[in-house]
Amino acid sequence: MPNDEFASHPIVSHEEWIAERTAFLAKEKEFTRLRDEHTRERRALPWERVSKEYVFDGAKEKQTLAAYGERMGWHFTWVSSGGNEFNRDYYVYFTPEELAAKSAYFNYTMQNPGPADREGHSVFVKDARGDVCHTYSCYDRGNDLLNIHYHYLDMVPKGRDEGGRVLDVQRFGDRLDVLVREPDLAEPA
Repeated sequence: MPNDEFASHPIVSHEEWIAERTAFLAKEKEFTRLRDEHTRERRALPWERVSKEYVFDGAKEKQTLAAYGERMGWHFTWVSSGGNEFNRDYYVYFTPEELAAKSAYFNYTMQNPGPADREGHSVFVKDARGDVCHTYSCYDRGNDLLNIHYHYLDMVPKGRDEGGRVLDVQRFGDRLDVLVREPDLAEPA
């Protein structure tokens, strides 16, 4: 943040700062209580049975979604969904026709999806019968909870520095010379 942006920001005594911070702490605690309630409600959502057998490319072998349920403990394996319909079925990949029309189903509504591939997280569980069930998916701002970097940025004076927009600027880690600006999307959810 350039110095002129700091010029009008209030500067107070330690005692005043503690009073303001303590008042804000009460709001943070209410937010935490609401987040805990929201988390309980998320876990109570109904599940849907996954009827397709997706085959993913793992580091050493091909794996199915059902294979993850056989693992014990907190283990996660990165796999590629290239070559199957998973990204399309879970609404994070869009056709050239949808991109041209600027209209696709993303984040539970019809909207301009922006790029052909979007961010999303989905959760699955193996039920008592051994069937894989889809329990939850989130997209767009729903992913913020999973991005620890946003939490840190939200605490600093300049914030995410997105010019009032979410995901306004993104740099690809392997292409730091490329600056990508998302198209004019519908208001973020």
